[in-house]
Amino acid sequence: LKSGINKLDFIELLKLIDDHYDKMEATISESLTSQQLAPANTPIEVIFDSVTEALFTVSEEGTIRNANKICLRYFGVDRDALIGSSIISILPEARNRTLADFLQPFQSDIDDTNVDLSGGEVVAARASGDTFVAEIHSSWLDVGGERLFVISLRDVTGRREAEESLRENEERYRALVENAPEAIVVLDVDSNRFVDANEIACQLFNLSRKRLLSIGPQAISPRMQPDGSPSFGVRRGYIEQALEGKHPIFEWTHKNFQGQEFPCEVRFSRLPSQGRKLIRVSITDIAERKRNEQFAYAQNKVLEMVAANAPYERTLRSLCRCVEMIGADMGAAVTRLDIRNQTLSVEAAPSLPEPFRLSLDFLKVEEDGVACGAAVFANRAKFVEDIQSDDAWSGVRSAARKYGIHSVWSFPLHGERDVIVGTLDVYLKDSRPPNTDELDKMNRVVRLASLAIRKQIDEAKLKESELRYRGLFENVVDGVYIASREGDIIAVNPALVDMLGFDSADDLKKAGRTTMLYVNPVDRERVFARLEAEGVVKNFEYRLRCKDGNEIVVLENSRAIYDDDGKVVAHEGTITDITERKMAETKIFEEKERAQVTLQSIGDGVITTDASGSVDYINPVAQDLTGWDTRSARGEPVETLMTLINENTRATVDNPVSRCLKEGRVITLAENSVLIN
Repeated sequence: LKSGINKLDFIELLKLIDDHYDKMEATISESLTSQQLAPANTPIEVIFDSVTEALFTVSEEGTIRNANKICLRYFGVDRDALIGSSIISILPEARNRTLADFLQPFQSDIDDTNVDLSGGEVVAARASGDTFVAEIHSSWLDVGGERLFVISLRDVTGRREAEESLRENEERYRALVENAPEAIVVLDVDSNRFVDANEIACQLFNLSRKRLLSIGPQAISPRMQPDGSPSFGVRRGYIEQALEGKHPIFEWTHKNFQGQEFPCEVRFSRLPSQGRKLIRVSITDIAERKRNEQFAYAQNKVLEMVAANAPYERTLRSLCRCVEMIGADMGAAVTRLDIRNQTLSVEAAPSLPEPFRLSLDFLKVEEDGVACGAAVFANRAKFVEDIQSDDAWSGVRSAARKYGIHSVWSFPLHGERDVIVGTLDVYLKDSRPPNTDELDKMNRVVRLASLAIRKQIDEAKLKESELRYRGLFENVVDGVYIASREGDIIAVNPALVDMLGFDSADDLKKAGRTTMLYVNPVDRERVFARLEAEGVVKNFEYRLRCKDGNEIVVLENSRAIYDDDGKVVAHEGTITDITERKMAETKIFEEKERAQVTLQSIGDGVITTDASGSVDYINPVAQDLTGWDTRSARGEPVETLMTLINENTRATVDNPVSRCLKEGRVITLAENSVLIN
């Protein structure tokens, strides 16, 4: 390891350490030789007790001769109690061994300049029985002809724990870095080079670790960013923020060793370091996230287009583009089903070559047909991984080979009541089935496509219905109108315009409100009174004034139109001109009156019946002949009023009225017939 200490510095350090131990040995020797002469708490004793390590002398037999006050804290035994006890009580590993043999690995000679800075480690025991790890140093000296061992112990339990914790933290950090899902590199700001990197970073940029640690950010960044700004040379402030302790997060386009660019999310964090500016850089490839965002955006746009009644062809093209965002080298097509002929034809395929697209028209729906036909037949998705080996594609195989299309996925599309209306097909340039993510996205697009086609079918039906309604509105014989509560005409058909003698609907609207059309204004109030009470008006008869001043008799049927508060705001209905019918009824009534006068005044008896033979009218002469008055006779069978017999035989004669109604011809009474009243 490079410690940063040169040879001259190291020799000087050894001399300082040697001087320190010389002073310690001298202090200990003086303490031992003058222990009996010097009073307690002499300067020598104070120095002896000020040492921060447990320091004691031991005879060759293992008896503790002297100890400093630190021993009480280390071993839980007072110094006076410790002196005279066996070294085994605090160093149990010395049991069954000579002290010289036990201390030999940790022994140093005071004349030896090669100092072992690391010392050794032993297990020491406290009075409570607990043990701890201690760093030990030992030396010996001759005092009055007796060999004494000087032992110093330092409790390194805390240091060991700290070292272990540090080691664990380092291992944990390394594991976090190496096993992190994102790429991690460490940037030296001053040298503008990477000084560390995990395996994911090497894989992301397709570089070896050695090569990656020899370059900097410029080597893994394109010249320009997507926003048009250069990658370098523009002050963005991310590094400055990181060095200030902040954690800037931003998007950045990187490139790998092959020059392939991909979007990333980058996070800077400063790493603590002595004298160096290090930044931990976390890099996450967000290409997939970007594709998902673009796919979600395209999906929402298609949904908005469907809701906004965008042109059908444009909606289908956008839907195909949405599918093609799911993966690279995908081409989408939407087909529609001809239910009568059971064939499929392409409605939209913006990315497919035109010759290949044309080869997909009028494909048959059959069990062993091409993917889209088989999908419709089975009513489930169909995946063909290799078009060239599928016999159903024999007619399209050459076109697929020409344009590098190898596989196809087909999904049936459903309309109203789950009826199949077409397919959504995906053509790929590699041979494979969809993965779970692609399948999930395709199912979402399939629902969108089904919705778009269903909406188009509904729109077509609505337009057809509107055309039928418009045709009925424009061509119906009766007048049709919509008018506000105040009488403003909202809509009117040509029949009503002609009925009232106006030139056009605009001409009628300019004439004013409908109140001016009523001959009797009370009629309008009666119409609205009934609308507000019942909501409808049926067969309401009144007179209207035409543009030329003539009056017509009309029959109205209408219904009320309500607002959100339940108030009548308008009404719509039909108006039938019954002027001619009323005139005909008047004429018939007058003719009937004249006939009544005639019948009342003639000298013959007259009886009229309905088709079933029930009496409807009987004139005065007939009343005298039959003995029935008009009120009593009306509704009675004619046989009841007319009883006929043969004058000679007295036999009953068939009623001529009944025979006339039955046979449909004129019946003449036989001679000698007599009426019985």
